Amino acid sequence: MKKLVSLLLAACLLLLFAVGAAETANEKNPNSGGVNLNPYDADGDPSNGIKSGDLPEVIQKRMQNKGVELPVLRLLPLGFAVTVTYYDETNGVVIDEIVHGVWRGGEITVTAPTLSGYTLVPDQETSVTFKDVLEDKAVTFNYTQDGPVLYTLTVQYDTFIRPTDVYQIGADEFPFTVWAQPVAGYVASGGDVSHTFEFNGADQRYIFDYYAVGTSAPSWFTVYYVDQATGKSIASPLFYADGSGIGWTVFAIPIPGYTAQAPTTYTFLSHTHDEAYTFYYTKDD
Repeated sequence: MKKLVSLLLAACLLLLFAVGAAETANEKNPNSGGVNLNPYDADGDPSNGIKSGDLPEVIQKRMQNKGVELPVLRLLPLGFAVTVTYYDETNGVVIDEIVHGVWRGGEITVTAPTLSGYTLVPDQETSVTFKDVLEDKAVTFNYTQDGPVLYTLTVQYDTFIRPTDVYQIGADEFPFTVWAQPVAGYVASGGDVSHTFEFNGADQRYIFDYYAVGTSAPSWFTVYYVDQATGKSIASPLFYADGSGIGWTVFAIPIPGYTAQAPTTYTFLSHTHDEAYTFYYTKDD
C-alpha cells in the first residue's frame, strides 16, 4: 500500500510540474503555444523562425516525457529585413541592393538616393514608408540612365550669307573641326577655310568671314583667350575680318572656371594689316 501511495504522489508531483512548466512558458511568450524559444542566432540577427517539430529529437522526447504538448507552430522573429533594389530597365541593377533591419511592429522609411548618371523614372516615389512591419519587405527604385552632356557648336557664315550650322556633340568628340562652306559670289576671307573647336566645357560659336568676289580682302583681327598663370589657351580663338574701315570692338567672353582680367574690352582700329589681341584670365579657386 505504501508503495502504491508513493507512486501516486510521485505521479501527482510530476503532473503538477509539467502543468506549471507549460503555464510558465505561456506567460513568457503567449504566442509560442507554450514553447519559449529564442528565434535569433548568436549575433542577434532575426531568423525566419522554426517549428517545434524541428527541435532535436532528444529535446522532443524529454518534453513528451514531462507531458508537455508539442504543437506545430512557427516562432515569431523579433525583426525583419527590408531589401532595397536600385534598378535601371536597360542596365539592370544599378548598385548592390541594400538590406535594412526593422523590429517587429516597427516603422521604417527608405529613400531613393541621388545616383550619378541616373534619374528616377517619372512618377516614381522618392521614399517609401513601411509601418507595423510583421514580415520581410522589399522595395525597388527605378532609374533611367542619363544621356551624355551635349555641347552646342554654332557656325555662322559672315552676315548670314548662308544658313547657320549647329552641331551638338559630346565631350569625347572634341576637338571638332568645321569647314567654310562654299557660297556663290563670295570667298572665305584670308584663307579662313576651317576652324577647330577645343573642349572648354561650354557652348561655342565661330563665324566664318567672307568677302564678295571682285572686292579687296579685309584686315584680319584675331582674339585669343589665355590662362595668365600658364600661358595656355583656354578657349578657341576668334577671327574677325574688317573691310569697312571703321574698326571692331571685342569683349572677353565668359569661360567656366575662369575670371577675365581687366581690360575686358578692346577695339581694333582700322588698319591695312592684320592685328591680334589677347584677353587674360585667372583660374577660380
